Amino acid sequence: GGGGGGGGGGRGGGVWKVRTLRLNNSVVWDIPCFRVAHLEADWMHSADGGTIRHFIGSLFFMITYYTAEMKLHKDVTSRVESLWSLIQEAYRKTGVECRLTHLSLTMFVTKDAVHSNFPVLACSSAEARDLVPVCGILIEKFRQDSDSDLWDHLQMCNNSLLTMQNTIRESPARPSANQARIFREAMEHFCTNYTHVGAWLAQNRAIVAFNATIKLHQLFHVAYSFAYTNVSATWTYSWENYMGRVARIARSCRAGQPIAMIGAHMSQKYSRLLALRMARRVE
Repeated sequence: GGGGGGGGGGRGGGVWKVRTLRLNNSVVWDIPCFRVAHLEADWMHSADGGTIRHFIGSLFFMITYYTAEMKLHKDVTSRVESLWSLIQEAYRKTGVECRLTHLSLTMFVTKDAVHSNFPVLACSSAEARDLVPVCGILIEKFRQDSDSDLWDHLQMCNNSLLTMQNTIRESPARPSANQARIFREAMEHFCTNYTHVGAWLAQNRAIVAFNATIKLHQLFHVAYSFAYTNVSATWTYSWENYMGRVARIARSCRAGQPIAMIGAHMSQKYSRLLALRMARRVE
């Protein structure tokens, strides 16, 4: 308890922000007997789209700015290019499917507040999920650098994530008691090491990284509910990718279009896209 309090104070006095549910915001609250207790945190948004993106963004930030090998490069741009080369090499080794198409500095740090805002990687949940084994390779490469104990904790974080991913993959819709225990313990180990790294960096190096957001808390709920339902039974990666495609089409329709016409223009473009895909299947 004392260590956790010290970590919070050492990280710029950050506090947990509790968001109050406004019961009049959605018609879902009009369903008879529906309560907050019926809601459940999901893995995709709490882990891959939440805490794991913070973990990866902070790791990329640490590699770019605080490793001896990267400091040999004359500017940050060349450091990021070097990191991207390492990621591409790790992609080839792991053979994962959902990959980043490029990497820039502003994808994981805020342009005008590099050292004052928490890093977080801008990517999809599926891309974050498949970067976990890649991060294991990166950590192994840089852990011989200074503060080796810190990198040991980062490796333990990553190993815990890999254990959870493997357990999700190998478990049925209703996991066994042993699988539920493995998943829960891996989650607890990840959270312990993740918060330790963030607090240690803040207190000893004045580095802002590895943000402990409300989604880290939600992961505990996911871990304990895993005993009843495998998270893969309810996740929505395919729908997320679909909405990402729709969003890209919408952005491409903005130029020279009144706001009221963007929806119609977007529907037109999407109809053409579907027609092309159907024509190819017929051929």
